[in-house]
Amino acid sequence: MIRGEGAPPSGSDRHPPLSDNDKQRPEDDSVTLQRVEVTILNQAFTFMCDDEKRIRRIAELVDREIGEVARDFGIVNTLNSVIMAMMRMADHYMEMKERFERVEDKTLKLLKKVENVEIPCDVRDEW
Repeated sequence: MIRGEGAPPSGSDRHPPLSDNDKQRPEDDSVTLQRVEVTILNQAFTFMCDDEKRIRRIAELVDREIGEVARDFGIVNTLNSVIMAMMRMADHYMEMKERFERVEDKTLKLLKKVENVEIPCDVRDEW
């Protein structure tokens, strides 16, 4: 679970700070949220989460991906770098999701075949 706040652009309230309820009460009372500060594009962002290591890994991935597309494509505009990084990450996500769906489909087909196998009673009793 992630909840976040970032430093909004000067004079902007597009990203209001977390409310006291968000800071103190997660949706699931069994989960304790902790405040984690990360840096992406030299800007600090604060997230409330239940897994600090995961948030740090995600932030490092996002920051690295933005830097790579800026370098690979010679992009100097931050917004363009972020959009290109999001496109690459979304493409990768969709590819992984499609692969997962294919594997899941094959697994279900194999499971149905296994369920339909007739096992003689005398063999089944030995299990």
